[in-house]
Amino acid sequence: MGWWIFIPFAILVISFIPVAIIAIRKIPQLRILNIHDLPEEKTRQVKEAIIARRVERWLGGHSSGLVKWMRLIGKNVSRFGRRIVQRLYAMEQYYRRLQKGAAHAAHATDPETIRRLMNEAAAFIQQGESFEAEKRYIEIISHNPKYVKAYEELGNLYLQDRQYTQARETLMFASKIAPEDASVQVSLMELEIKEGNVTSAVPYIRRAVELRPHNPKYLDFFIETCLAARLPEEAARGLGLLHDVNPENKKLEEFGRRIQEMERTRSHEIQG
Repeated sequence: MGWWIFIPFAILVISFIPVAIIAIRKIPQLRILNIHDLPEEKTRQVKEAIIARRVERWLGGHSSGLVKWMRLIGKNVSRFGRRIVQRLYAMEQYYRRLQKGAAHAAHATDPETIRRLMNEAAAFIQQGESFEAEKRYIEIISHNPKYVKAYEELGNLYLQDRQYTQARETLMFASKIAPEDASVQVSLMELEIKEGNVTSAVPYIRRAVELRPHNPKYLDFFIETCLAARLPEEAARGLGLLHDVNPENKKLEEFGRRIQEMERTRSHEIQG
């Protein structure tokens, strides 16, 4: 086996060092952030932490294969090595762009550019290109750190990819930026349900309904979540609101029946 086989590995190690340092330093920051008015330093930390988390995630998924990778020979080694280095380089470039942009924190990407990047991200998601979609959202955040929709969609992307830790951190930050955004509360509800925490999902959808009491979709979510959490009284309250908002809703009868069944079951359990 020729010495040249180890060249890609050497390149990988060299490229990994600065990225690993970034990840180690920045990952905890998103968890402990306590934001009131989002000064520039805090928003910079958030942006860096999101990228650092992305680096950690990607490296974590590939580091276990390095030993096998070292045993490969020929073109496959070189090709694989180049691909790793290219992706690490792309991530590092994003981090450097954030550092460079910190000096111009007041700058915000113009609405047309944001719209274009959001559309591109949505198109990539439809194509199953999560990596490219994620890049678009991070690019928006790097220039406009208070653009809540980018955080929300990034969190939803992580949720879709079952990256629940990243989804929680990103969506919780979006909630801190915009506590009055009902859509973010619904996304947090969906996250709790995905993780099997139905009871924990109720406060989020309750908050969404408080913010948007005339939204039939949110009321539907509220009733379903309360039923799943075995809270028939809450579900009945949601049913009353839904009836007021949309008396022709076809699910009213079904919801009423399910609530009554749950109340009867609970009554029997108490008597038994």
